[in-house]
Amino acid sequence: MSEPVRLMLGDGEEQPAILQDVSAGGACLRTHQRMRVGEQVGVAMYIGLDQRYEIQAKVVYVLPGASGFHARYGLRFVWISDEERYRLDTYVSERASASQFGVRAFSTSPSPGNLRRP
Repeated sequence: MSEPVRLMLGDGEEQPAILQDVSAGGACLRTHQRMRVGEQVGVAMYIGLDQRYEIQAKVVYVLPGASGFHARYGLRFVWISDEERYRLDTYVSERASASQFGVRAFSTSPSPGNLRRP
């Protein structure tokens, strides 16, 4: 996975990052923004047609990149609603199943052309 996301830092600043892995419990991302283990951040992820999340997370590990560039960070979600957790878990499961067969999973949401109007 390599999806752009936004980090919301404690001082209100937003920074870009690249999402490399995600589960219902946390995520792994790369960014040039320096963060410390224990730091709490917000993560805005838009990873699919109806997969939009703004989740609070805590940094649980840091793996520095070459010369401190694009370090890899492990995040544990500290607050996520039950509905968001279910949607994210379903998305991850569908994506994992599809990758076993070398295809990308389709969204289960209807396309605009398939919507019926009353």
